Amino acid sequence: MTTEYIRQIIKNGEGVDVELKESKTNLNKNISQTVCSFLNRNGGHLILGINDNGNILGINNPEKLINEFNTLANNPQKPNPTFYFHPEILEIGDKQIVYIFIPESSQVHRTNLIESYDKLMAFIKKHLPDPFYLEDDKRVSLRNKIFREAITNILIHREFINPFPAKMIIEPGKVIFENASRPHSYGLITPDSFSPFPKNPNIARVFKEIGLADELGSGVRNLYKYSKIYSNTDPEITEGDIFKIIIAIPKATMQAPMQAIMQVENHEERTVQIIEFCKLPKTREEVQTFLNLKNRDYFRKEILNPLLEQGILQMTIPEKPNSPKQKYYSTIREDNQDD
Repeated sequence: MTTEYIRQIIKNGEGVDVELKESKTNLNKNISQTVCSFLNRNGGHLILGINDNGNILGINNPEKLINEFNTLANNPQKPNPTFYFHPEILEIGDKQIVYIFIPESSQVHRTNLIESYDKLMAFIKKHLPDPFYLEDDKRVSLRNKIFREAITNILIHREFINPFPAKMIIEPGKVIFENASRPHSYGLITPDSFSPFPKNPNIARVFKEIGLADELGSGVRNLYKYSKIYSNTDPEITEGDIFKIIIAIPKATMQAPMQAIMQVENHEERTVQIIEFCKLPKTREEVQTFLNLKNRDYFRKEILNPLLEQGILQMTIPEKPNSPKQKYYSTIREDNQDD
């Protein structure tokens, strides 16, 4: 694998087939879920030694990290069944990183269901709001009430012998959950028409004992009750060979992602503007305000980091990239432009 190819993957950022992990000294705790997700879907690229912003941090001891990864990959309590990978150590500048290509598997791979629940809930809490709501004079998390039920469903009611992977997909205006099922009926489910049936009673019992699930049938009632309050829209629950739940998101939630989409503009013109503006050092916030961009993650990944990699911008404190006093200045001056 060439470093140029890896640089391009890093530059494009994380996506459905790319995961960047810092893992400077140890593997991230949720790495087994990432591996299983790629194996069960269309494969993907796992790169260790890179943070979420695409900055190359490097790995202190890549051989040790590879040994840890291979041990995890061969542990049937993590990806089950196990899978053999070929991690590569690559050098980018003076930093060493680890690249792992994860192919699409012909088998269904499972990981610890409790860990999967924790990871999915953490992702929801990070990306979706939790509007203030009182129930019997007590604060109740609408977000947790709704997505606890949806996530629990795709984990404990899934038909595990079916190769169709359980999915949670966040789209503009909605979140979609899908899992393979053994249907006892077909069509839309409502609290009035629903007849609960345990599909994996042993798994359901464990989830109930540890407090992650309630009595059979309560999930549908809670989804309808709290979704109406959360987004003023009923959920869509459809029973079939693929069980599907669609939950509407409050409109204000989608402001930042839509801004990121709408803020794409002519790159060359924008670069010239930044060069002119940064003749004197400017902070990240000053440059972002100058461009009238509100989404900080989009600005860092799509604008600032590429300009730093290309050498168009430089840091005033390069030895401390994350310093709160960090500023950026352009290295291209008018007196160097002879053409």
